[in-house]
Amino acid sequence: MSAQPGTTAPSPRRRMRRADREQQLLDVAEQIFGERGFVAVTMEEIAEQAGVTKPVLYDHFGSKDGLAVACIARARSELLRLTVQAQAQVGTPEDILLTGFRVFFDFIESHERAWAMLVAEGSLASAPAAEELERVRQQQADYTAAVLAAGMPGVPEEVIGTYAQAIIGACERLAVRRRHDPELSPETVARSLAELVWFGISGIRDGARWPS
Repeated sequence: MSAQPGTTAPSPRRRMRRADREQQLLDVAEQIFGERGFVAVTMEEIAEQAGVTKPVLYDHFGSKDGLAVACIARARSELLRLTVQAQAQVGTPEDILLTGFRVFFDFIESHERAWAMLVAEGSLASAPAAEELERVRQQQADYTAAVLAAGMPGVPEEVIGTYAQAIIGACERLAVRRRHDPELSPETVARSLAELVWFGISGIRDGARWPS
């Protein structure tokens, strides 16, 4: 149909590349999941907010579970990338430790709504998504263990792994505390945790042991 005289013909909707569309859908889903929680949100709402049809959403992710998993997997990849990148720019073991914690808390702050949905509020009812969230924890624990091992030669691997898991748990609890106390800055919690871990590492390296 041609445009009427004096009017402008509507321009056809520009098609996105599949990869770009996927990122856009993930952005929208992360925001809506964070605002309302995984259970309450429907695929129809996400599709409408993203300006696509439900079949497009299902074509990309298969299901709401698949969409949640993709959101978490993207966050997992981005968190590791930022951590590795930041720590590569510092030299001392103390700075490496502090930088890793700072990246984590900065990342959580920039994804605060999604973090609340996934962890702090405990409203994630999807088993596949919960498994993907556990992969995030394990990824960070494995990476932390590698950093600790480099500074704690001779300490058994299983002990290093226990320390790393404890640190990841502490990071999560501090992230929850920051959500309830926004005046507590990422820098403050990162430095406090780094001091606790660093002096613990120093004591172990110096031969300190729990009294028998």
